Amino acid sequence: MSLRPRVPEPVGPHAEFYEHAASGVLHLQRCRECGRYQQPPRYRCPGCGGDSLEWHPSGGTGVLYSWTVTHRVVDRGWSDTPYATGVIELDEGVRLVGALSVPREARVLGLPLAVALAPMTDTFVFLTLERR
Repeated sequence: MSLRPRVPEPVGPHAEFYEHAASGVLHLQRCRECGRYQQPPRYRCPGCGGDSLEWHPSGGTGVLYSWTVTHRVVDRGWSDTPYATGVIELDEGVRLVGALSVPREARVLGLPLAVALAPMTDTFVFLTLERR
């Protein structure tokens, strides 16, 4: 029996985020009142406190902001170690976390990246950060 990674079951605004991602296009919340993008999704804008939020498609491109490498298995379903997790600063100004699919020698801050979407279930999409 092979073990599979635990897949989260998103709720609230996170469920909406993954619904949009499952359609094949990354979307971000944007405040109608002040125009600010936000990630992770929330019920209110952290900038102006407004609750008039809408979902906007994102190009899913940006630059490598940070990364870390995991050498020890935390979830037995993720047995392929080491693996890298990265933070992309999207062109919209927000940051998003995903699996970093870039060779170690190419990992430099500011590296141009794109977000790839891989549905794992009907309600959860795995985000991978790839070199563009």
